[in-house]
Amino acid sequence: MKYTPMGKGYIAAILCFAFVFFSSCQQVKPVPSRPPADSTGICSALAIIEEPCFNNFDDSAVNIRKFNIVGGDPYQLCVIRAEIYMADLVFQKSKRMALYVDDELDINGRWIGEKIISNDTNTIAVKRVVKLNNEGKLNINLQIGNSQNNATGRWEVSLMEVVPIGDDNDYAVYTSDNQSVEAVFMRDSIADFTQHEQIQKNIELLCVIRDSIKAFVGGKEPYEGTTTYICTELVPYSGLAGNPIYINYGDVDKLLGSLYIEKVTRELKKTDFISVFCHEMSHTFDGINSTNIDAPYNFEKEFFALLKQVYALNDVGFSLDPEYIGAKPSLDTGIYSYEVFLSEIMQFLDLPENDENWQHIKSTMYEFDLAKDCGVLEAFSTFIDNLSNKSGVDLKNCFGDKAWETLYKRFGQSKSSENQVMYTKDIPSN
Repeated sequence: MKYTPMGKGYIAAILCFAFVFFSSCQQVKPVPSRPPADSTGICSALAIIEEPCFNNFDDSAVNIRKFNIVGGDPYQLCVIRAEIYMADLVFQKSKRMALYVDDELDINGRWIGEKIISNDTNTIAVKRVVKLNNEGKLNINLQIGNSQNNATGRWEVSLMEVVPIGDDNDYAVYTSDNQSVEAVFMRDSIADFTQHEQIQKNIELLCVIRDSIKAFVGGKEPYEGTTTYICTELVPYSGLAGNPIYINYGDVDKLLGSLYIEKVTRELKKTDFISVFCHEMSHTFDGINSTNIDAPYNFEKEFFALLKQVYALNDVGFSLDPEYIGAKPSLDTGIYSYEVFLSEIMQFLDLPENDENWQHIKSTMYEFDLAKDCGVLEAFSTFIDNLSNKSGVDLKNCFGDKAWETLYKRFGQSKSSENQVMYTKDIPSN
C-alpha cells in the first residue's frame, strides 16, 4: 500500500499529537495556586500538588483529578479552594461536581463535598474544610460526574490551593480550653456576639461530656485525643461520626437555636445541639467509627452510642425529655428498635438513677475477651447474661418471650459480623 504526501503529513500530525498528549501524563501540570503565608509573611510549606497522568478532555463517565496536600501539621484544619471552568461540559443529568477526601483518616470524607451547579454557570468556585492526617497530608479527589451521571467534554482547573483555616475569614473555629474538642462553623451562621459566646460555652460543656464518655469506656479515647466537628458541609444525615465528625450544614441554624443556656432551665431534647453533638461523639468511642478502642461487646452501634450518650448527659447533670428515648413500638410486636431496646433495659435496671447498675454495665463491657472474635449474636447473649448476673436482674425473663424472640431474630440475622458464632443456649422454640 502506498501513502500519498498528504497522507504522510496527516499521520505525522497524529503521531506528534499523541507524543505530546502521552508525554503530559509523565509530569504534573502546575495549577495556579497562592502559597499561604504565616504571621511573619514567610510562605509556609503547606501546598497542594496534582498527581501525574491527568486528562482535561476525557469523555469517560467519571472524570477525576487527584491532588495531594503536603507540608501541613498533623491533624491541622485547612481550607481547600478550587475554581473549575466547565462551560464545555455536557452532563447526562444535572451538573454536579465534588471535592472528596480520599484518605483512611476520614472514613466519611468520600461521601461529603458534592455540589450541584446551575446550568448557566461556566466557572464554579468551591471550598471545603478538611482535617489533615497524622503526617500533615491528605489525598483529595476532584470529580466531575459519576457512574449514574455521565459528563463529557472539556473542563479545566483554573485554581487549586490549600490554606490554614485561620487564613480564611469565612470560617469560625471554636476550641475547648484543654484542646480536646474543636468545631468549625461558617462565620455567617453565627447570629451575633451573644451566640458566639454561647457556642464557646457549649463547646466547653461538650468537653466535660467527652470526659464522662471516656471514663465510661475505661479511660480510652479515639484518634489523637481530640474530637473535631466540621459543620460547614451538606451531609445526607444529621451527622456522620468519624475523624472528623460531620454535622449537616443544613441543620446548623436549627442546632444553634437550641444551644444550652444556663439561665434557661428545661429538659434536654434529643434534637438539641448538645444531644446531636454528643451522639456523634459517642459513636467515636464505640470501637466502630474510631481507632485505639477495641469493643468486642458492641453488637449494636446505635444502642451503645445512645447508652453512652444517656449516661454522660445524666452524669454531668442534664435532665432528659420524657420522650428522649423512644418507647414505641413494643418489642412484643416483632419490630426491633434500638431506642425501645435501651428504654426497656434502663427500666429493668432502674436507670439512670441506679448508679450501681451503671457500674455493672461498665464492668460487663470491660470483661469481654479482647482476643476473642465473637459474633454479633454471641456478643448480645453474653452481654445480657453477664449483666443479669452482676445486677441480679434476669433480663431475659423481664423482656418476655415475644420481645426476646424479636431480639434474637435481630441479632441472630445481623450481617454486621462475617464470623458469627451461634449461641445455642436458650434459643427460642418455634
